[in-house]
Amino acid sequence: KGSHVPEATPTYSEANKDAGETATWGNGAYKAFNGRIFFFESSCTYTFCRDCAESGGDFNIEIKRHKNSEIGEIKAVIDDVGISVLNNSIFVNDERVQVPYSNKMIHIKKQGNHYVLDSRRKTLSLRWSKNKLS
Repeated sequence: KGSHVPEATPTYSEANKDAGETATWGNGAYKAFNGRIFFFESSCTYTFCRDCAESGGDFNIEIKRHKNSEIGEIKAVIDDVGISVLNNSIFVNDERVQVPYSNKMIHIKKQGNHYVLDSRRKTLSLRWSKNKLS
């Protein structure tokens, strides 16, 4: 059974250093970097955002939702650091970590009902909870 996955990947431009924002919430609602909102309900792995630089980029974020639309898994590579969020556990380079967590490339903290991951180089900031990612 084939399916079409919409492309919601931002384009990369050295000339444009403006920060953008993308988000997902609820039952598969997505807001792309260009401000467009669309809906995509699937339990398949979805490329949420990535850096499209020819050098391979600084980040790649993928999400997978459960059938009830809650975010089941977040996989990220940020500045060559692998981060996974699965079943309320956070892994950095395949090792389970406790929050707050810091290394020389990323910082993860809890802020109210959300977790926040910041790139030390300020290329990316992620906020997530059970059914929301931005």
